[in-house]
Amino acid sequence: MSVDWKSLAAQEPLARRQWADPAKPFPYCVFDGALELGAARQAARDFDTAKFAFGKIPRTEKHAFNKRGGPWDMMSPQQTEIVTQLNSLEFVAYLERITGLRGLQSDPTLMGGGVHEVLPGGYLNVHTDFNIHPKFKTLRALNLIIYLNEDWQDDWGGHLELWDDKVHHPIARFAPVMNRAVLFRTNEVSFHGHPKPLACPPDRRRRSFALYYYLPWNPELAARSNTNYQLVPWQWAELASQIAELVENRTDTLDTVTAALIDRWQTDDIKTAFDWLMSVRTWTLRPDVARVEPKTELFTVPLDEHHDWRAPELTLNNQIRIEDGRYISTGIDPIIITRFERPALSFLLKLKLPPGCDPDPPMLFFDYGEGFSSSYQRVLPTTGEGWHAFRFVSNKPMHALRLDPFSRPAESPDWKMQIATS
Repeated sequence: MSVDWKSLAAQEPLARRQWADPAKPFPYCVFDGALELGAARQAARDFDTAKFAFGKIPRTEKHAFNKRGGPWDMMSPQQTEIVTQLNSLEFVAYLERITGLRGLQSDPTLMGGGVHEVLPGGYLNVHTDFNIHPKFKTLRALNLIIYLNEDWQDDWGGHLELWDDKVHHPIARFAPVMNRAVLFRTNEVSFHGHPKPLACPPDRRRRSFALYYYLPWNPELAARSNTNYQLVPWQWAELASQIAELVENRTDTLDTVTAALIDRWQTDDIKTAFDWLMSVRTWTLRPDVARVEPKTELFTVPLDEHHDWRAPELTLNNQIRIEDGRYISTGIDPIIITRFERPALSFLLKLKLPPGCDPDPPMLFFDYGEGFSSSYQRVLPTTGEGWHAFRFVSNKPMHALRLDPFSRPAESPDWKMQIATS
């Protein structure tokens, strides 16, 4: 047997508790050791001699890149045996006990499933899947993914990300390590993917089995045969930054912007970002440095948009101090510096500005790896008091942020600052 039934039985109680958590936007659970380890390792090795391994590199797509695979005819005997067991009545009954769903059916055609492989640089944007089987007209109910990647390094990426129902932030991330299984409910809000390009070595691949399980069709639902792809916040920031650069260079109509970006982005996404960029209030660079490279742009972010805000680690000069989380200047030239854990092309900053800050707004400078020197980019906000949130997007990785908050000593005790990655 290739399925490790003893391991599955031992993990069933925990999987059921994970699945039943009412706080999740959709149910999911994860367990390791679903397959006999020897069978899993052989299935991983068999990718090297699969039919698709000798074909052309998969074409570039806008929502998926360097991904390939297929159903039964692409599988080795070992892979076929594993999938047959995962489609068996015994395994379907196991899934029913975990999920509480009754009447589950496996898919003998492996529509969209089977063996999957993603090559270096590849990605799969966040999405929800089609909900109706084109042949059997049944309701897609569960996704099961089993990973086959020995000695996978965390910094290679490829983590499966599960996102909230508005695609504002991830709710879970799972590394694609050997013999790890992730099971989740398939519905209109079960957004998932691995949108960041793989950073693994040239000789490595992200390999997995993907199986889908179905229920009788619900006539109250609207049938959807297409995948519903969505950009995540950092992708919207990247797209908006590219549009902003085009607009600044006088490519300022939707048609010309679309023509310039259509090879990478979907038409609807370009239009959404373009319309938003034209309507949102932005921060502008000072005229005397507006065209200095590298270029960093800033955009407002809704305060109610969820992010993992945190108090940053700071270096202060001798003209500012912190009391109870409040920043108090003691001289006319206070300086605050925060360094990022790793260079970033984008990040988020939330500021609480004191009353009367308009005549004396804070100034921001960036370190692009060469120190705070002549490569400064000074940015002046034009906004009132209270909390404000901003996204910074740069065409060159930022290593640190320097903020000169104000120049009136001891007059601004309520100034605060938080930071988040985007």
